[in-house]
Amino acid sequence: MNIYYLTAFVAYFAFFLGLSFHFWRKRTTTSSFMLGNRQMNYWVTALSTQASDMSDWIFMAYPGLIYALGLFNAWVAIGLLIFMFLNWHFIAPRLRSSTERTQSLTLASFFERHFHDTSGTLRLATVFFTFYFIVFYIGAELVGLGRLFETTFGIEYNLGIAISMGLVVLNILLGGFVALAWSDMFRGIFLLAMITLVPFVAFKHLPDKSSLLAHANLSNLFTALVPDFSWATISKILLISTGWGLGYFGSPHILINFMGIKDVKNMYKAKYVGITWQTLVLIAATCVGLVGTYFFTTPLANRELVFIEMVKVLFTPLFAGFILCAVLAATMSVMTAQILATSSILAEDFFKRLLHKTMNDSVELLTVRSCIITLPLISYAISYNSTSTINDLVSYAWSGLGLAFSPVVIAALYIPSANKYGAAASMIFGGILGMLWPYFHFGFLPLLPGFIICMLILLSVSWLTKNYHQPIPS
Repeated sequence: MNIYYLTAFVAYFAFFLGLSFHFWRKRTTTSSFMLGNRQMNYWVTALSTQASDMSDWIFMAYPGLIYALGLFNAWVAIGLLIFMFLNWHFIAPRLRSSTERTQSLTLASFFERHFHDTSGTLRLATVFFTFYFIVFYIGAELVGLGRLFETTFGIEYNLGIAISMGLVVLNILLGGFVALAWSDMFRGIFLLAMITLVPFVAFKHLPDKSSLLAHANLSNLFTALVPDFSWATISKILLISTGWGLGYFGSPHILINFMGIKDVKNMYKAKYVGITWQTLVLIAATCVGLVGTYFFTTPLANRELVFIEMVKVLFTPLFAGFILCAVLAATMSVMTAQILATSSILAEDFFKRLLHKTMNDSVELLTVRSCIITLPLISYAISYNSTSTINDLVSYAWSGLGLAFSPVVIAALYIPSANKYGAAASMIFGGILGMLWPYFHFGFLPLLPGFIICMLILLSVSWLTKNYHQPIPS
């Protein structure tokens, strides 16, 4: 084990655990633990939202796609940028106002109260699909951390997962939403600095820069992104960009950050801060993959290790250790957001409401914390000795969440005629489609066709059942 790597990692975790401990005694109620009493400023909201989006996927899976499969896959990043902007612009302000008006702490309670569903169907479906897909998402992040510990410290893969999982859970239990939001802001700044630095230094060390510069001129870049204007190419671009981008409207761990901002009038400021950060990070991650194709003369056995191997070659062990902490920073941000959002839904919308348990704040807070401990343990079973790529696990979970919730979120905020029957039909169909999609072997992500079908189902069922339910104007 390299003592310099270990020193960097210990220093990193000590800082963030100290920050969580600072907020520990201030989080005494469920509302303060789950949403920070909606008191977050726009800088913290912007950076914590974006940081809670980019897991080890941004350091490992996405650069690996560019490194192994070419620049055409940058349409993934373009789709994410376009739809995250739309998410900030159209979803964030209305969701923040609507969840406060309906006194909703979670997405499940918002759906139930907005659509006046007294049957529990929407709440139960939201809990189930959130739990199911987030478990796979966390599993993907644990796979990345296991491989990071294995390649960096020589620690056995499953032991590395267990260590990182324990540290992440401790970080959440100590601080709650506010500590995580502030931690994510710092991690976001750190992540941006490190992922920007590495491809720049790697480029400086290339023996032959001319080949890369020739490849990276404007004409060649455009050709790489749009090889031709055939229907096959255009449809592939649409499927890739929307197949990732549409998932933003239905990701609970991202939407929960919108709900916590102090003043909805500052949402537009958060939007531009967040999108600027995301643009820089995605450009840098693309450059990691692109530079990696010229940096490594012998192709890597695992394409998803291109950033990690590049760092280990370029920097001294101590500094490399701090840079590799950026992978932990990205993963911790997403894992903490996902675990907190899902645990909040389980406690608030399953144990408390559907089981009709009467809970005071201390009991409910204990329930949330119990879920925080249990959820990663279930994800550990998925990541244990896993041979799946991080990208495959993330795309499965991301698509499922988007199919289940994106149409319902949009309908709740923008379609007055949508009712609980249409919302439930759309959510159930979309969630099941997401669960079963890999078995169809279509070779593309399901979000674009699935989103269209789910929205048609939502509108059709709402229209057919309009005599059974008259929406009350919000």
